[in-house]
Amino acid sequence: MHDGMQTSIHLEIAQRLQPKTCVEIGTYYGGITYKLSKALPDCQFFAVQAYKDDKLNHMPDTIRGEYSQGVANKLKSEGLDPDLKNQDWKRAVAQHFPPEYHDYFDFNLLVDTFQDCDNVTIILDTSPFKWQFPKVDLTIFDLSPLLEENIIQYNYWKDVSKNVLMGAYNHQQEFYEYAGGEKIRKDYVLL
Repeated sequence: MHDGMQTSIHLEIAQRLQPKTCVEIGTYYGGITYKLSKALPDCQFFAVQAYKDDKLNHMPDTIRGEYSQGVANKLKSEGLDPDLKNQDWKRAVAQHFPPEYHDYFDFNLLVDTFQDCDNVTIILDTSPFKWQFPKVDLTIFDLSPLLEENIIQYNYWKDVSKNVLMGAYNHQQEFYEYAGGEKIRKDYVLL
């Protein structure tokens, strides 16, 4: 599962911070949380995934869900969702995920990811929550190519989490100027 997925940045930060509690917002099929839960067995993880169709990422060429336009096998210039800019997540999923993941989002596959994990809780909800999440040590966002969405998420989670790792694709500098923190490689900001 998710063998080619790049999680080195998440693992590097988690090992540096040694959190006891960690939340991943927009877990998709749980690859990041799964790998971190194995590396940090004493940490309690919460994998948050939206359950509403308009918030899901689907692989087929469809107008359903977020960032679902475009086909992974086409060239980037042909029909990619304009919000994704240079981030073709469909191409990455098609390349690194097994064929059973190449359809509409399937919650059964998300549940299957964590069958051998005793330190992961799946939460089906959309962030920011309408309720107050308990304090945590680390929150990971790797879900939006939009600066505005990352600002909304950060403004909710900055008071809940000791540390926030934000995937700021296409806008690392702008997000850094807004929130401060530490730039990590070319796409992340640690706060």
